[in-house]
Amino acid sequence: MASPRIQSFSNHGLPELIVSDNGTCFTSTEFKEFLKKNGIRHVTSAPYHAASNGLAERAVQTFKRMMKKCPEGTLTAKVARVLFSYRVTPHTTTGLSPAELLLGRKLRCTLDSIHPNLSRKVMKKQEQQTKDHNKKAKERWFKTGDSVLIQNFSFGPKWIPGLIESVTGPVSYKVMLGDGRVVRRHVDQIHTHHRRPEVRNNLPQTASMTLSQTDQGSEAWLEAEEVVLSEEKLEEPATTEAVGSSETEQRTVTTPTPLRRHSRREIKLPSYLKDFKLD
Repeated sequence: MASPRIQSFSNHGLPELIVSDNGTCFTSTEFKEFLKKNGIRHVTSAPYHAASNGLAERAVQTFKRMMKKCPEGTLTAKVARVLFSYRVTPHTTTGLSPAELLLGRKLRCTLDSIHPNLSRKVMKKQEQQTKDHNKKAKERWFKTGDSVLIQNFSFGPKWIPGLIESVTGPVSYKVMLGDGRVVRRHVDQIHTHHRRPEVRNNLPQTASMTLSQTDQGSEAWLEAEEVVLSEEKLEEPATTEAVGSSETEQRTVTTPTPLRRHSRREIKLPSYLKDFKLD
């Protein structure tokens, strides 16, 4: 009795109360000393009255009935199969199986194969969606030194040129702008910047003149971009006062502000006023 008792208590811990019949193994001096050392209270049922320990008797009855229904096999295999079936079956009162109450999780059995696994189904659907999306998606990546256009969130044009300075992640980059600033952008906020072709010396004179005009236009386009970048750093005109030799004489110096061109349209009078002279 000592070995199974010690093994059971080592797996599940020491109980607070033990209810048993008046068998010799439960009333021996050795068993009483064991209960006293471990602080376990022992309660025995009335002699020759099995109903006093009804839970144990019902468990024995259920076990015997399941053993009769168990298919052929060794005694050890039958006991293991019966105990497993009993422990994974939900109880009518608690709604949970004894194994789930003890371990805090459900034990997988053969019946789980016919029930759909929701988490696995969700994972398969997500993998399929990712696979279908990647078929049409184009992989975009840049390397250090690439000329790009990045999305501008401050004053100026929507897209401004820059150079890739470093790669900070799978889809994020640090970009150096024309004014020396370094900004971080996502790959969705970056586009490839194709530079204008250079002029060749061996082309005909007419073609060289046309290309030279194109180069002038491209230089003006690049200068316009540099002006836009430099305008971001512009501040309001500063006014300084200089003190001359006399305390009463002061002069004000105003720094010129670069003019910005705005689109203009011709203003025409309405047709019903054409016979009138307006100042």
